[in-house]
Amino acid sequence: MKIGKIVGITALAGIGLKSLNKSENDNRSTTVYSKSGKEIFFDQKGYPVFHDSNGDIIENDENGNPIFFNEDEESINFISKCNQKIIDEKEKKEEKKKKEKKNQSTKIKKIKINNGKWNESFVEVHIKEGYRYEKDWVGLWVTGEIPGKDTATKYGYVKNNKATLNLGQDKRVTNGEYTIHLLRNDGHKVLASETIYIE
Repeated sequence: MKIGKIVGITALAGIGLKSLNKSENDNRSTTVYSKSGKEIFFDQKGYPVFHDSNGDIIENDENGNPIFFNEDEESINFISKCNQKIIDEKEKKEEKKKKEKKNQSTKIKKIKINNGKWNESFVEVHIKEGYRYEKDWVGLWVTGEIPGKDTATKYGYVKNNKATLNLGQDKRVTNGEYTIHLLRNDGHKVLASETIYIE
């Protein structure tokens, strides 16, 4: 492995831990940690990219750590912090992706049931973009009943992400556990479900 002139962590801090020029590195860089408060960029493998005092890139070892001749405790501790910051950053990005995916998923968002006053009873939903149909609908079944096999007690069609449960029987329902299903396009493919108790 080719090793250029390499300086210790103290010297690197003195030059602000300079990295690859950002304009040359936009598609593979991220700001994670800097001892001096300045940016550090990372290569495509997620390893920090440092320059030495001559402006040459300091090569990384097989574990992604910059190769120093003077591997003092301060250097090792600093690199450990860098690596931990990289891990933390990746975990944050993954968690953010999961939340975004969850927010984009089809689901039942809010339920309001006023037993017997069905024009005041509604279900708010979110249907993933590209999967919305004109006759997506929401129905209320006694828990254990099966859409398509059993008739919904109350139901309504989704309009502007909201379905009023004003179709079906008009009287109050018996107290007990019910399941609300969101279904696709006047059919019986269940997209989302929530179980509630009605008094």
